[in-house]
Amino acid sequence: MRHGESGNVLYYIMIAVVLLGALTLAVSQGGRGSVQSLTSDRQRLLATDIMGFGDAVSKTVSQLRLRGVAFEQLSFAADGLPGGYGAYGAAPENEIFNPAGGGLSYKPPSSEAMISAADYVFTAANEIDQVGTTCGANACADLIMLGGPLQEGVCLTINTLLDIGNPSGHPPVAQAVDHTALFAAGATPYAETIGNDSGSAAIRGRMSGCFEDDSSGDFYFYQVLQPR
Repeated sequence: MRHGESGNVLYYIMIAVVLLGALTLAVSQGGRGSVQSLTSDRQRLLATDIMGFGDAVSKTVSQLRLRGVAFEQLSFAADGLPGGYGAYGAAPENEIFNPAGGGLSYKPPSSEAMISAADYVFTAANEIDQVGTTCGANACADLIMLGGPLQEGVCLTINTLLDIGNPSGHPPVAQAVDHTALFAAGATPYAETIGNDSGSAAIRGRMSGCFEDDSSGDFYFYQVLQPR
């Protein structure tokens, strides 16, 4: 092989290496983009599922109230849920998750959406500012469903779908929220008003949304089931 031909071969080999490297990079970036898109789609699906269940519980509560079930008589007793809600079947016509009452089937939030596995909490220990009557007392505490601790991405997606602002790319921050007091026999140990400070102002007056609990740093979905 003549010297000139040898030089040409090396030149073409170098071009081939550069093109192969560019192709590899393009495929790699495309793959990452696909994974990111799938993750975003999955977060949207999980967020929609949580919101859908919250809406279903809210509508079921409204149906029972229209049938004449008093606020204090509403029951979230169900097999698998804590006994603090009461005994399942004790008052079937008042029970959200009983075929003789609300007829709704309970399902926990997907573990994929959660930081750690947990059931929804049904409580009347808090109120949402400007939802119903806001008075900072037991009589004004709203009946609320809470779901968490959620993955932050799912929480952010919930707010995006509900057109709620996420300040600086993070969910609104609420203070001293009670997410442990279970609703039973109308128990309403008022703890906190959510949305009455600058940190949680984005969810003021909103029937549902997602916030960060400042005491734990965990993220929670909420759905107002019965404003008061």
